[in-house]
Amino acid sequence: MQKRILLFVASLVVLVFALPFAFERVAREKADSNVLLVVDWDDIEWFARTKGTDPLFLVEELKKEGFTTLGVSEWSLKSLKNRGVLVPAAPKESAPRYLQYFAVSSPRVLNTLVQRLRKVGKRVEIFDNLVGVSLLPEEEEKIGLGWDEELLEALKSRGFSLILRPYNYLDISQEILSALLEEKAWSMGEGVICSGDSILGYGDWNALKGLAQFLRVHKMFFGYVEFVGQKGEDALASFIPEWTVRVHSIPPDELKNYTPSSARERFIRALRERSVRVLYLRLFTEPSFRGWERNLEYLRALRRDILSQGMSFGVPALPHGSFAPPLFLLCIFAIGAGIFSFFVLRSFFSLPSWVVFILIALLLGLLAWDRLWGMKILGLWMGVSAPTLSVFLLIDEFSKGRRGWGIVLAFLVSLAGAFAVAQGLYHWLFVLRIEQYFGVKVTLTLPLLLVLLYLFRRRFLEGSIAGVLLENLRRFELLVCLFLGVAFMLYLTRSGNFPLLGAGELESRMRGLLERLLFARPRTKEFLIGYPALWLCASFSRRPLRPVYRLVLWLGVTVGFVTLLNSFCHLHTPLLFVLLRFVNALALSFPVFVVYYLLILLGLFLWKTVGRWGE
Repeated sequence: MQKRILLFVASLVVLVFALPFAFERVAREKADSNVLLVVDWDDIEWFARTKGTDPLFLVEELKKEGFTTLGVSEWSLKSLKNRGVLVPAAPKESAPRYLQYFAVSSPRVLNTLVQRLRKVGKRVEIFDNLVGVSLLPEEEEKIGLGWDEELLEALKSRGFSLILRPYNYLDISQEILSALLEEKAWSMGEGVICSGDSILGYGDWNALKGLAQFLRVHKMFFGYVEFVGQKGEDALASFIPEWTVRVHSIPPDELKNYTPSSARERFIRALRERSVRVLYLRLFTEPSFRGWERNLEYLRALRRDILSQGMSFGVPALPHGSFAPPLFLLCIFAIGAGIFSFFVLRSFFSLPSWVVFILIALLLGLLAWDRLWGMKILGLWMGVSAPTLSVFLLIDEFSKGRRGWGIVLAFLVSLAGAFAVAQGLYHWLFVLRIEQYFGVKVTLTLPLLLVLLYLFRRRFLEGSIAGVLLENLRRFELLVCLFLGVAFMLYLTRSGNFPLLGAGELESRMRGLLERLLFARPRTKEFLIGYPALWLCASFSRRPLRPVYRLVLWLGVTVGFVTLLNSFCHLHTPLLFVLLRFVNALALSFPVFVVYYLLILLGLFLWKTVGRWGE
């Protein structure tokens, strides 16, 4: 009784102190509603060439539709060759053979190309009407050859905002970067979204710092493209977090696997679920979806979708204001985490009560030593202890016939842990993903292992590990265990932002349907596995079940509570959206439970009747 009361009070205290700051977070998230739409200039030029028209005429059509921001890349060797500005040519016999030679159709391009390559330390030689450059074939798409400044001025004069897309250079130095930043193009940009696989300045720490200082002084934002992993992006973002914005884009190689409808859904998901506020839009240029007018309709529909979400268009509010949880709130969460982890440990070992003070002091000491690292450890600590303790409480209370009280206390502890993570790590650097919650795989797997051990430690399965899992298994139960092992591997590989196995077509369609019906799609592991398993445990708590079946159900329950807390670890996701996902998962779990329950009854009936035919 004393344990239950202490956990009840501790959970309420954590929730009571977390809620006022949760309301403050919701207000901040609602205020951040501006979305910047950036259309890629190279795609516009591609359509201009296919239509045989001036690309400036096409951008005027975009402007009429409300698209006034363009992403302009530097020239590259490949892009100039595709435009016919550079044509490979054979040099004279006397020319060095270690250079690539081109005929250049435009003196302006030639002048820009020569100046840029000499700035970055490349050899450039001019022989009659040919230019020889020391570029390798693999550098054709990776090295910038300068900006079309006439184009940039023409776009600016027509009222367009420009996002510059520079390339990086191998062995770049601070001096080279400073020379590049003096080019006129940099005075015409509103922000930077780098091209290629690395950030401009990567390779020289001082060069990156110099770029950060330049962007800060000129009030230009740095676009941190999610899921791309450009080298140097974390470093640059950490230098100018107040001018860093997260960008979502669908690369051309991926876009060809999308329809306009599914692409729009992906963009809306990024805005709604991950608080992305800059969308970099590539156009459909594959033969299966060609046509400027159809792309215009795709862009119009995307604008309508964004407006339907209650968002507006414009540059996100910059620079970002810093925010962080107060120290006293972190201390309260640390006390709660210490109490929760103490009872988890006490479930396995006979510990004196003073150990809880050591655990609390350890967490408080980490916060005092380094605030950010202390927050990370606190999040990981709570991410393991809260869901684990919740399932321990359910097992204990169900065994004593107190199912209702067990369910209430378990959800109270889990929600207290979830809000402690959601508010304890609600720091502006975590929201921008410059700092990140770590230990996701640990929080997904360790609670499962602890629950497995607890079931045997407390003899709830009426046998030892060897007896239940090795000696007393029937053939069918062995198949169940093998299925469980495969499911566990899928559980690990499907978790995180970069799952090894993506969702199948059927699951993707189900997700899309749930998003359209419920706005916030519930987590699959909650409404299909975790909560239905909980209701099944409650339904069969007074019926004799084979140990392996009880084991499967309790592990399923653990998956649900772990996923609940994991949802609150997504600090870039709006809090109201996370709460709605939880409510939707809880509501959907009841009809899913009914279906599972009827299927189990049907299976038992068939086993007792049809299964005995032939005896």
